[in-house]
Amino acid sequence: MATLGYRDSGSVVLSKAEALRQAHEKEGERSRLMTWSKRKSPPRRKKDEREEREKEEAAEFEMKLENIIQKRPDKRLKWLQKGMIMVGRKTIKANAFFDLIMDKVFISDVPAEIGTKMKASVLANLHLFSSKQQKALQSESCHFNTFASATSTKDRSKREAKDGEAPRKKKARRGKDSRESDFDSMDSRAPAPKPKAPKRREDRLEDRYERRDER
Repeated sequence: MATLGYRDSGSVVLSKAEALRQAHEKEGERSRLMTWSKRKSPPRRKKDEREEREKEEAAEFEMKLENIIQKRPDKRLKWLQKGMIMVGRKTIKANAFFDLIMDKVFISDVPAEIGTKMKASVLANLHLFSSKQQKALQSESCHFNTFASATSTKDRSKREAKDGEAPRKKKARRGKDSRESDFDSMDSRAPAPKPKAPKRREDRLEDRYERRDER
């Protein structure tokens, strides 16, 4: 069976769109119905300045324990808070950060006030760690719980001091009330003034006559 060639295009039934295209091509013009598109390569992704800055901060962030423990306690607190932010951004690894803060040397020479803030920061960001790490941070054996006991003893001493002051105030009030009651009892013991006897009719008449004579 013979096949059709380019010379047999006039004898082949074409679609309307194809016939219009060939007619325009014969005239030497491109058909306006044809779409001539050029594939454009996707633009290169520009590096975000923010991502670059975060990577630089992560590279400069201290991750050696011997250098961290040389910082002052307040600087260690700032380091902890900044590290939590970087773990959330996934610029540093959570496991490496967890190993650093779980070392007991990390909280050496840390006062109770700063240690309480450290513990609050860790517990507020538990979602950054795995379930196993969360259990370790929440366990009673965790060294961050020592700050809770220190603060509780302080609160207990303050409460005891307030409780000691309260009975003293009550005793002072009782003494004042007792003195006032003594004065009231003394007033009650004093003889009451006798009521004046009403004047008789004869006395009233005498008073009237005396008034008339004076006039």
